[in-house]
Amino acid sequence: MPYCTIPGCTNCSKKTKGSDISYHRLPNDQQMRRTWLRRVCRDNLPKANSCYVCSAHFTPDCFEGSLKELFGMKGKNALKSGSVPSIFPFLHRKPERKLSYKRAQSREKIAKDEEVASLLTINSEEHEMGNTCIEQELPSTSSHDAETQ
Repeated sequence: MPYCTIPGCTNCSKKTKGSDISYHRLPNDQQMRRTWLRRVCRDNLPKANSCYVCSAHFTPDCFEGSLKELFGMKGKNALKSGSVPSIFPFLHRKPERKLSYKRAQSREKIAKDEEVASLLTINSEEHEMGNTCIEQELPSTSSHDAETQ
């Protein structure tokens, strides 16, 4: 049962039976094989004789027309020589998901709490600096208060 070796592709012959998807082995030509493997971008490739790339990764102009196709019969899509896979799902990023209302509220609360905490630390530092100035002035004012009594 062939399956597509392209990362992110879930096509396999069992799943696509009866559809227009066809499976193509790596080319025998070593230079073309290296080109295909560079395009596949997969670290852990299976053995070369069990590597298949499905037709979903080729543009329509990569396939040869056949007589069966002219008469409306289904046949295997044959690749033109020199065809290289060029459509890859891992090149397209998924759109960023919208956060749920609850999670968005939670993150907003955390951000506000962090902002308040940072303001409090800034104010407490300023207050401590202000207290040292006041403490230096306090003895003179307290002695002044003692003299007036």
